[in-house]
Amino acid sequence: MPPKSTNQRSAPPVNSSSESVPDIEKVIKDWIWQRVIEKIGQRQAIIGLVLLFLCGMIWKFYEPVDTLISKSETIISEHQPLPRANPNVFTVALVPLDNDQNGPNGKPEMESDIVDALRPVQGIAILKFNRPSISDDDVELWSSKRAPALLDIRGRCRSG
Repeated sequence: MPPKSTNQRSAPPVNSSSESVPDIEKVIKDWIWQRVIEKIGQRQAIIGLVLLFLCGMIWKFYEPVDTLISKSETIISEHQPLPRANPNVFTVALVPLDNDQNGPNGKPEMESDIVDALRPVQGIAILKFNRPSISDDDVELWSSKRAPALLDIRGRCRSG
């Protein structure tokens, strides 16, 4: 039998159904995971991944969670009594103001201006309350129903 000519090229091997092309992404992930486990151990690697995941979730949902915490603090503080002011010091109480826009420092602008103006004045204490502002309807309702109960017949405030 004559030998085949050398100028013919052989066909590339055909992949059988049992062989598949390795997924490069999976290979890289597995390699990185093995190196991490070798360095710090499997338990610490899993804890690190969980912490990384939690940090990512905090980053993504920080604003809604911050709002939820702020509102829950407001609801809780509404049901607690207000702290007593020192009777020897003139005290100014601040609650969130309606339509107060956040300034460049992230705090409400008018409230910050009031606090900044009063802070250097000697003899004035500032109490800030995280409570919702009182609407005009609430003021009228309170003054017509609750205020008379606090006054005695002669118009003086009851001590209590």
